[in-house]
Amino acid sequence: MARTIIYFGAILALAAAAAVGRASLRPIAESADGADGANGALRHPPRRIASLSPSTTELCAALGLTDRLVARSRYCDWPPTILEVPPVGGLLDLDVERLVAARPDLVLLPGRSQAQRDALSRTGLRFVSLPDSALEDVFVSLEQLGRLAGVDAEAAAVIARIRHELDGLTRSSRPARPLGVLLVVERLQLPPTRVYVAGPGSYLDRLLRLAGHENAMASLGRVWGEVGLEEVLLADPDAIIEFPSDARVDDLQAVRDGWAKVGAMNAVRSNRVFVLAGQQHTVPGPRVADTLRAIVELLRR
Repeated sequence: MARTIIYFGAILALAAAAAVGRASLRPIAESADGADGANGALRHPPRRIASLSPSTTELCAALGLTDRLVARSRYCDWPPTILEVPPVGGLLDLDVERLVAARPDLVLLPGRSQAQRDALSRTGLRFVSLPDSALEDVFVSLEQLGRLAGVDAEAAAVIARIRHELDGLTRSSRPARPLGVLLVVERLQLPPTRVYVAGPGSYLDRLLRLAGHENAMASLGRVWGEVGLEEVLLADPDAIIEFPSDARVDDLQAVRDGWAKVGAMNAVRSNRVFVLAGQQHTVPGPRVADTLRAIVELLRR
């Protein structure tokens, strides 16, 4: 589902959370700076970190913290060496006993999901939610994690590098004519019915504008949403980019043939139907410059 693509930590297992209640661990309290935590701020940088989403795991990798990871979600697969870290389940099947047994002194959550915080509040484990909705959240999360982990200087250097890469790509892209681009956050289902798209103000919309192009669904009125095929045809996009979570696309022509069934559009006539596969492209993270670079290169064709 598209909502699963946007980020993987939307809901934790309520049944698993109930099982945690039997553990005799410390209660959670809200820390003074507004982030989540147990009994206030950490006295020392965490040495044992559990990361429950691909976005938070990639943040750890960017800051050189993978050697501190003692648990991850099953969806975490970057960098490849992270697969050596024991998984503790996923969306609706978090293995709470295994998480607690890993003895993390800090658990990283994506976004600000109340369901996730409620579930972990029953464990007594310290946790923090790192924002992952907008481009600026990449820098906010890196700074916050760097401060918590005691690697402030490393975080500042990574932030500076990413900003420099984004600035360079923005300056060099400058297309002769901005294209109206439909950003589809899922595979087109056949037979075509409705599509889930990135609207104005979304993370992908921001990257598209940095690339010098326009969102074909700028009038959507919300950040993400489902639209009917009639709306797509009315928008008549110049280009279409699908962002499936799959790591690869076997048959691009089949994707283009599927969109041809939707109807006559500029994107279909000009053969500007593309696929940018991989979960790293739909959730803000330290590889954001790679996503912007890929968008720029696709739309230059």
